[in-house]
Amino acid sequence: MDQFKEVELFIEVAESGNISRAAEALDLSISAASRYLAAIEARLGVQLIRCNTRSLFLTEAGAEFHRRCKSVLTDLREAEAVAKKL
Repeated sequence: MDQFKEVELFIEVAESGNISRAAEALDLSISAASRYLAAIEARLGVQLIRCNTRSLFLTEAGAEFHRRCKSVLTDLREAEAVAKKL
């Protein structure tokens, strides 16, 4: 799977608090979004998100992963913008 897409989805889920909204924002099906989340958690060997019938929240590992990935994604987008201007 595309690790960049996995991270992008994870950040969107963490910030929207909803897998469906995150999938829609990234133009993915809900099942594809669920597969991406499962893949990233399997690769890392840790649960990043916990869900129940009413809410979704980040685990401690998920909160730290979000913080670091958000920074990396921001840097990547800025680098792409600069490269396009050159």
